[in-house]
Amino acid sequence: MFENDTLETRKEIAWTFSNMTNSAEPVAFCKFICQTHLMRQYVSLLSSTDDKVVEVGLEGIRNFLLMGDRIKGKEENAMIRELDS
Repeated sequence: MFENDTLETRKEIAWTFSNMTNSAEPVAFCKFICQTHLMRQYVSLLSSTDDKVVEVGLEGIRNFLLMGDRIKGKEENAMIRELDS
């Protein structure tokens, strides 16, 4: 999905996702990401040759997993399952 985007577009996608993982309502955001399978495309940003895109991409994934920890309670972190798919 993102592989044909320009570097600037990829940077914006990485920053937007990372910012959303810091500020969005966790349950609604995680549900949206899981339902749309957006994470698979987002992970593809990590193959970028731009170090900043990769850094921000990893930060977004970290925040996404932390969101899962906050909402999981005693259950498995569903965000890990989403990254694994």
